Amino acid sequence: MVVSVTTETEQTARRLQSQVSTNQTKITSLLNRGNSLANESEWTGPDASRWKSHWEGEVRSTLTRVGTQLQEIAETCTRVAGDIFRAGGR
Repeated sequence: MVVSVTTETEQTARRLQSQVSTNQTKITSLLNRGNSLANESEWTGPDASRWKSHWEGEVRSTLTRVGTQLQEIAETCTRVAGDIFRAGGR
């Protein structure tokens, strides 16, 4: 019974790690697209200026922080799954 619970918990930690990593990849993609739009587009005018200012002042740093936190969570999940694997005697 203990091995079964350990295996289920390990699998849950690995699934969570996979989901978190997927979302971290999505955040990185959003950052890349936003940076491209802000830096490489020929969009001009007041809307462009407001968007670029908001992107550079708030959005980019927030997405970067979220991406870093997701990466840390994924690493923790991997470590926990490994600990559970080792504790299960496998």
